[in-house]
Amino acid sequence: MKIGIDASNLSSGGGITHLKNFIENASLFKENFESIHIWTSKDTIKILPDEKWLKKHNPQILNQNIFLRSLWQIFLSKKDFEKADIDILFVPGGNYLGLYRPFVTMFRNLLPFSPNIISEYKSFIKRIKFRILKISQLKTFRSSQGLIFLTNYAKDHISSSLNLDNLNTIIIPHGTTNHFQKSNLLGKKNKKEDYLKLVYVSQFDVYKNQTFVLKALNKLCKNRKDIKIEINFVGKKDFQEYPKFRKSIDDLDNLSVKVHGLENSEKVIELIQKYDIGIFASTCENLPNTLIEYMSVGLPIISSNFGPMPEILKDAGLYFNVSDQNSFIKSLEEMIYSQSLRDDLSKKALEYSKQSSWEECTSDTINFLKKIWKDFERV
Repeated sequence: MKIGIDASNLSSGGGITHLKNFIENASLFKENFESIHIWTSKDTIKILPDEKWLKKHNPQILNQNIFLRSLWQIFLSKKDFEKADIDILFVPGGNYLGLYRPFVTMFRNLLPFSPNIISEYKSFIKRIKFRILKISQLKTFRSSQGLIFLTNYAKDHISSSLNLDNLNTIIIPHGTTNHFQKSNLLGKKNKKEDYLKLVYVSQFDVYKNQTFVLKALNKLCKNRKDIKIEINFVGKKDFQEYPKFRKSIDDLDNLSVKVHGLENSEKVIELIQKYDIGIFASTCENLPNTLIEYMSVGLPIISSNFGPMPEILKDAGLYFNVSDQNSFIKSLEEMIYSQSLRDDLSKKALEYSKQSSWEECTSDTINFLKKIWKDFERV
């Protein structure tokens, strides 16, 4: 089986992480395929390993803007795929309007299917963009011969917009890299009398709710002078949520607020190991990479109770409702005053993170591609 990968619309984030780990682990399952051909930008090619079975293709047009890359995918890609003599195409980015068949795609972006959150954006252009993405993704999913979901929640969420009865679907979670072998809180003394160090890793956005977290901490620290908190918000600043966030910072003696710039994943892992508790307040996630990174270093976690978070974190964290500051404060106080609880949650989170590996993700994906190819050949 010759596998083709259209990575023309992947440039950063979870999509690149998945692609890189898929390619790096594919050699473990070489008996199931002859070669892998990948079409992508020159920047993405640089991060991929050199293997005899990996053929990298970089048409100049794929180094251009999204409009030109889309033209290649719609009008030119089929000819390139046929020239490479691939048997099946894998489109991990979730958008494919070309004519090559068979192809398997992946549902990655939940935001175009979340109208309540889209309505919160002030930018008309952003709202239109999400509408176009929804139309494009639905067309891609309906045309595909196989559709990969990352979580049960994502599959259930899209079922109101897409009839799944006639589609060949599978759930394959992304893998986890375990960066720490034991809880980073074991042996630490009770934090009641020290500065408690919190971290929230995520770009600023309307559905990430950094302002909610900050206001809840302001309220807690005004009412409880015995609690001293330092929180670091790590992520790229936006033009809507961040200005609102800045206006909400109170100058309190027992609350220190830091805003750290965007980091690459390796530096983020280094950073979060220095903190006591991880905060995650998002209300729109398909597969929450930040949550998984927290778990992989054994960080005790306080998370929103939205969507897939309980599916991923299970009983290894405390939950809160992002419409209720008191629920956040209650969970945080519970964790502050119980070292045994922090240690227990830390151990559970680390253990759960080991249950999903990139090797398993890669194996399941290749097996699914092989099944779809064989089914298509029999038709």
